[in-house]
Amino acid sequence: MHHEQSAYSINFVVPKTEVTVEDAGGKRKVYQDKNTVSGNTVEDCGSPLFTGTPIVPDLYFVKASLFEDVPAPTQELFCDRRFGWLEAAKGAEQQ
Repeated sequence: MHHEQSAYSINFVVPKTEVTVEDAGGKRKVYQDKNTVSGNTVEDCGSPLFTGTPIVPDLYFVKASLFEDVPAPTQELFCDRRFGWLEAAKGAEQQ
């Protein structure tokens, strides 16, 4: 079975204690996946907000697409899975 996935995801790694979600419209949807991660999305469109994982329980991976200004990456993970036509981010640590 093929699962739809993005070629990459740009995230800010942030301590959970520093993440606050304002959801006046009640559109946030929380899901739990016991095998991988839990996450938060916008109910109407499914846009991801952030995810968490038991591997690093004190951190959230906040989706950079939520912000207007996104700095150049300082680190890339899962580089061994990078598509051949994608280049490494200049100046970013490669893991």
